[in-house]
Amino acid sequence: MNKINNSDRGVFLESNWRHRVLSDERVKFLKLITDNSIHDKTCKLLQKYPDRDIICLNEYDEKLSQCRGCAIKAYLRLGAKDPKNYKRYCTFFDNTFLSAKVLREIYVTNKMTTSIFERTLTIKYKEDTWRIISLDNDGNVQLRHNNYKRLTDGTRQFLGGYHIQNNYCKRIKIRPALSVIETYDYKIHSINDSILQTVDKNKHSALKQSAISRFLAWSKSVNNWFKRMLF
Repeated sequence: MNKINNSDRGVFLESNWRHRVLSDERVKFLKLITDNSIHDKTCKLLQKYPDRDIICLNEYDEKLSQCRGCAIKAYLRLGAKDPKNYKRYCTFFDNTFLSAKVLREIYVTNKMTTSIFERTLTIKYKEDTWRIISLDNDGNVQLRHNNYKRLTDGTRQFLGGYHIQNNYCKRIKIRPALSVIETYDYKIHSINDSILQTVDKNKHSALKQSAISRFLAWSKSVNNWFKRMLF
């Protein structure tokens, strides 16, 4: 039986069924039979609807329209390993100016998974793990990438720790940082590294050959000078 406050307004605050839904870890989201929206199961906007109008969902349905009132909680429930750190996430999102639209790209479109500790958001995407560190309250962040060792067969061995992805990523905004994560491809990155190493090697070899040539030219010049002095 529903316990009703302000029943003339149709506000259904709690029921035994809803208590079971909230405690059931299999149920993650809720949907109303009267519209095409999806809600986090803790959404307060659902309090005004009777139990019979609510459908339980175990998975996130991308085709449904996301309720704006519970969007952040829904996205965190979908992709965060630690959704209970809701307030810490909100602080990070505020400091980096992350909108609900971008959060949807992170968790729904790209299916990234996250965890948060203090001012650092850890993102797991495909094979790689990234860390976005909030540097201040003005939206500046630093992007770090997991360390790895390139093996002879072309695969990678992941090591502990992280490194700043490049000089550009020392201090940037979060949208470009997310773009780096989304577009990163190890194979392309590996090819580019090989090209740069080859260029550096050729440059070093050219410099070495140039130094040898200059030395030989100098030696020849000195030898000719001695010949002129002797004869």
